[in-house]
Amino acid sequence: MRLRKQSGMTVLLCILATMLFPANAFAYAAQADGNVDPALVEQANDLLDLLPEYIIDALEDEDVPIYITDKDIDDYFFNGQAGATWGVYNTYYDGTADIYVELRLPQSHWL
Repeated sequence: MRLRKQSGMTVLLCILATMLFPANAFAYAAQADGNVDPALVEQANDLLDLLPEYIIDALEDEDVPIYITDKDIDDYFFNGQAGATWGVYNTYYDGTADIYVELRLPQSHWL
C-alpha cells in the first residue's frame, strides 16, 4: 500500500473521525530509521495520537512497528519502479509486518 498526499476532503474526514472516535491514549509510537530529526518523529507520534483507538489496537495486536525514515522508499523497497511513494506497509513471509513513512526534507513536507 502506498500513502499519497491527501486531498482537503480526506483531511477533513480524518478530522471528523478524530472527533467521533476517542483519541489514542496508548504508548504506541513511531521510531526513527536513519537520520531523522527527533522533533519530526515526535510530530508523527502526535498525529498517531489522533487515530481512532481501534486502529492503534489493531497495529499493537499485530505488533506492527512504524518507522519514520529518510530513505527513498521507492528506491529502497521498489528499485525505483513505484514512482513517488511516501509510505509502505510491508508484509513478510514469516508473517511479520512493518510500516515505513518517508520523511526527506524538503521533498516530504506533509508533517
